[in-house]
Amino acid sequence: MGAAALWGLGTVFGRRLTPVVPFPELTALRFAVGLPAALVLVRIDLGPRGLSPVSVDEGLALLLLALIPGLIALLIYYRGLSSTPASVATLAELAFPLTAVIVNSWRSGSR
Repeated sequence: MGAAALWGLGTVFGRRLTPVVPFPELTALRFAVGLPAALVLVRIDLGPRGLSPVSVDEGLALLLLALIPGLIALLIYYRGLSSTPASVATLAELAFPLTAVIVNSWRSGSR
């Protein structure tokens, strides 16, 4: 629930900033604020074990995962958000967690 609330909050702020901040800068801002915020939340939720060391291969995989699909998707998202009505953006935003729940249920059921 917290992740969904934070994601929605990012969308609201992003929507308000799109008229004055170019979408590439808005994407960089979301990355710059989102990563430290995520680290703090993981630390609060899981304590010291939540930030266990990762191997170089795992770190590289996480970095590539964040940059390639994550950064590209956010760039496209903020580009579209600049010309999308808030009501449509809200409904589209709700599709993300719903899709995640469906995919997770489907994957869990196939094991």
